[in-house]
Amino acid sequence: MVVTKHHQTEEKTKNLINDLGHRNTVIRKRAYEAIVSQGENAVPDLIGALQNASEYTRWEVARAFGEIGDPTGANALVGLLEDESLGVRWAASESLVQLGRASIRPLLEALTKKFDSVWLRNGAHHVFHVLNQRRQLNEDEKKVFDALESIVPEVKVPWAAEVALEAMLFPGANNTSHKGGTK
Repeated sequence: MVVTKHHQTEEKTKNLINDLGHRNTVIRKRAYEAIVSQGENAVPDLIGALQNASEYTRWEVARAFGEIGDPTGANALVGLLEDESLGVRWAASESLVQLGRASIRPLLEALTKKFDSVWLRNGAHHVFHVLNQRRQLNEDEKKVFDALESIVPEVKVPWAAEVALEAMLFPGANNTSHKGGTK
């Protein structure tokens, strides 16, 4: 059997990901640094690692996505906003902040479908709050942030997210159907 360099790298990454769940912080830190040094090449394995992963692993993976900065990890991070662990949810929201505008579309898509998830809305609120402070939101996205801060976000968020998502997907289109007007 011929072992390719790609196969060796893949095996090494899987071993490092296993070490992310280790109880020993020194082993976890070394694995984290080695994975982050692989950059975007590690992202597919990191996404795959989230299946049946320990809390330590999910937390470290969430952090690694932000450090690596590859937007292909954004959907996985949005999924982690609903994790049972507060620490994992916080790490995911911080990494989404690090991804900046690349995190907005996956967040909007999730908010249109899972608007009743308190954990998702809380994580999205944090991301939108920071991006708003950094002046990285457009007017439609600011309305999503306002909806997330409203007294009844589960009512306002899906509509605001839908409008912002449509504006993102169809720039320049005059989408007045949600605003009570007609074309």
